[in-house]
Amino acid sequence: MGQLFSAKNGEVVAPKKQRSAFLLLGFLLLFALICAALGAIIIAGLWQGLNDLFYGFLRSISDSIREANGG
Repeated sequence: MGQLFSAKNGEVVAPKKQRSAFLLLGFLLLFALICAALGAIIIAGLWQGLNDLFYGFLRSISDSIREANGG
């Protein structure tokens, strides 16, 4: 039986319930899943941005070479 009487202010308090380890594990798993999804979205966005930047840079160089060759 839990402590029903609080010595601080003389109130009757409900006993503390033991939280299930499975509930904590479930929340941890959900948090990890959300973090993984956000990380994947961020990495995909960075990858796409760097890809566009790289191909834009190559296109710029090839256009400059084409113009330098008169054409």
